[in-house]
Amino acid sequence: MSNIDEQIVKFRTAAKVANAKAKRLEKEKRQHTIMVLGRHVLKETKAASVAELEERFTITPKGSSALSPEIQQQLTNLADKMEWTSHYWRMQNLPEVGEFLSQFRTRKQS
Repeated sequence: MSNIDEQIVKFRTAAKVANAKAKRLEKEKRQHTIMVLGRHVLKETKAASVAELEERFTITPKGSSALSPEIQQQLTNLADKMEWTSHYWRMQNLPEVGEFLSQFRTRKQS
């Protein structure tokens, strides 16, 4: 093997070592960022632990809805009945909307 071939092998090996070190450092940085973010979330939500956070909050992936499919369908049905008047949305079915929204009241009417 010539001197140039040996240098190529040496540089490729050094490049592999450097790439491995860069990946390791990037992973450590990601883990540190996740830890900082986690501490910030726990502090802002006043949750004592991750278990309490999961119990108190619904965590949904980006792009998905926290609403159940049934409620999503009810909202879609109500929205489909709305009519645009060129100035505002008009609703012909306000009693139906009121009844739907009443299920989310904190104080239930008996």
